[in-house]
Amino acid sequence: MIPLGDGCCAHGLDRAPALTEVPAPAPGPGLAAALARVRAELPARGMFDGPIGVPVAAGPDGIAWYRATYAWNVVQREGVADLPEGRGIVAVAVLLHDGAGRSLWQLRSGGVAFGGRWDITAAGAWHPGEDPEAAALREAHEELGCPPGSLSAPDGRWLTVGPAPSGATLVLRIPVDPSTRFRPDPAEVAELRWAADPADLPAPGLGPVRLAALRAAGLAR
Repeated sequence: MIPLGDGCCAHGLDRAPALTEVPAPAPGPGLAAALARVRAELPARGMFDGPIGVPVAAGPDGIAWYRATYAWNVVQREGVADLPEGRGIVAVAVLLHDGAGRSLWQLRSGGVAFGGRWDITAAGAWHPGEDPEAAALREAHEELGCPPGSLSAPDGRWLTVGPAPSGATLVLRIPVDPSTRFRPDPAEVAELRWAADPADLPAPGLGPVRLAALRAAGLAR
C-alpha cells in the first residue's frame, strides 16, 4: 500500500481491494472541539454521524484505514480542522453504462453533499464491516431505486485515490439496459441523464475532484 499523496491516481483491479483496519489516532484538543461542534450541527443539516473508514494508505493491493465517524469527514472537507492521519473516506461508486458508449450521470439534489452538481451514477461511504462491492450496489439501489435484477456483474473495477481532499474510492462499472426505469430518491437525486462523457453535461458539470479521479481511471476525457 502507498501513503496518500497530494495528487490523483487510479488502479485497475480484477477484484475488490482488501481492507485492513489500523488503530485510530487520538484527536487532539482542537480536533475534538471541532468534532463536538460539527456533531451538534449535523441533525439540522439532515446528516447522520454514522461510521466511516478514513484511508491512510491505498494501492492495488488494498486500503489501510481507521475507524471514525462522518463528522471527521465533514470537519476536514469543510476546512474546520485537519485530521492527524489520512484524509477523506473509504468510498464506493457505481458508473452504469449502456454498452454503446454512454454512461448514466446524476444531478445531486440541493441540500446534500455536492448538491447542485453532476456526479457519477451513484456513490457514498463504505461502512466498516461491509463487503465493498455490496456497499457500492447498496448505494446504487438507495439512490437510484433500481428495479430487481436490473444490475449485472461489474465489467470493470478501479481504485481511485485522491486528489486531496478525497480519499480512496472503489469504482464499479456495470452494464445496464438503457430502457431501465429507475426511481431515484428525490432527496438525493434531482435528475438522471445519459451522456458519453461528463464534458457533455450541462453546467456546472462534475466537481473537479470527481472529474480528476475519473480521468485518472480513463472514464472521462
